[in-house]
Amino acid sequence: MAAWRGRALEPFYPVVFLDGLRVNIWEGVQTVRKSVYLALATRLDGQKELLELWIEQNEAVKFWMDITSELKSRRVTDILLAAVDGLTGFPEAIAAVFPKTEV
Repeated sequence: MAAWRGRALEPFYPVVFLDGLRVNIWEGVQTVRKSVYLALATRLDGQKELLELWIEQNEAVKFWMDITSELKSRRVTDILLAAVDGLTGFPEAIAAVFPKTEV
């Protein structure tokens, strides 16, 4: 898992889907609701690639900013189109790291 999480990503993705899912996760003897953040991309050859997933307490714009910065640090230099939900501030978080990306 560590090798997968640390791998270099492609420099360009035509489409990246960014979304968070609320799920129940076992912690100790109880379940808690957490957000699973997903970055799913379409590569130039048309194949889909799960770039990364993260688990946090809540979905928030600040964490999306951290995610886009992490993608950049893993060699992604450009995304043509980012498909996101209507979370306020989400387009600005993407534009701060990938200014040419259409949201």
